Amino acid sequence: MSKSGLFAGKSTQNAPTNGALTTKQRGYHWFEWGSSPMIIYLTINDALFQLPLRQFLEDGITPLNYDFTVDWGDGSSDHITAWDAPERNHDYTGLDDTFVVTITGTMEGWSFFEDTLSNNANMNIAQWGDVGFRELSDAFYECPNLSISATDAPNLSQINSLLSFFESTNFVTADFTAWDVSGIEDFDRMFYDTKFNNDTINNWDVGSGIYFETMFFNSDFNQDLSAWTPTKSTTFENMFMMTSMSVANYDLLLNAWSLLTFDNSGLLFWFDQNYTIATSQAARDILTNAPNSWTITDLGGI
Repeated sequence: MSKSGLFAGKSTQNAPTNGALTTKQRGYHWFEWGSSPMIIYLTINDALFQLPLRQFLEDGITPLNYDFTVDWGDGSSDHITAWDAPERNHDYTGLDDTFVVTITGTMEGWSFFEDTLSNNANMNIAQWGDVGFRELSDAFYECPNLSISATDAPNLSQINSLLSFFESTNFVTADFTAWDVSGIEDFDRMFYDTKFNNDTINNWDVGSGIYFETMFFNSDFNQDLSAWTPTKSTTFENMFMMTSMSVANYDLLLNAWSLLTFDNSGLLFWFDQNYTIATSQAARDILTNAPNSWTITDLGGI
């Protein structure tokens, strides 16, 4: 055990392994004046950690706002009001432990694409909380040691893009059941090059989605998405290429989506799998023929 544990001198034996917050933790970290905090279990060894704050929205023009308190879990805390505030860097030199990092207040942007100092940190998102997110593109870009035990959902009401949100991460499972993505337009590369594969996104409302290109490219994903209704999409190019999607799940998708009315015709749809001729050829034909006129690239019928 190192000098400092999860609760500023308290042992890490108080840290639940399943991500649930104990009564003791809630009492220590909850700010009565603030909204629901974002909570990260940070396992770190003699290193610096930097909060990956963004300066602008994705447009590169609109500034993002910050006014939050971060409890670093080692007995110290900082109040941060700017994306480049020196206090966003924390020195854990000489410490080797797991710390509960708690963020309470307004933190509008988060991206490891622009800020790579701490990409390799061992982070477990234990609670998303509500910190006023406005920009989450590239949120955990190339964070190989990310895990997610949170069962709540981030407030996405001010977000329209989840571009590359988890790109090149290695977490396998997470509970996304509570996520409200009904206002998201851009899902491009969200699970690109990941090991994610579970059914907690199967019933997402993706009806506002426009961009789905390479969403699951080069991933382990293999689930039934037949309940999705992405009728505003402008392309599905590379969406399911180099995935683990099965013939059965491709069949389900073809049959479900052939019943939908899409806003755009001539869509590109690439799927790295065969389909079953007996059950899905007719559905595939509906999508490739007028008025849909899709160009489908797959491995052919069997």
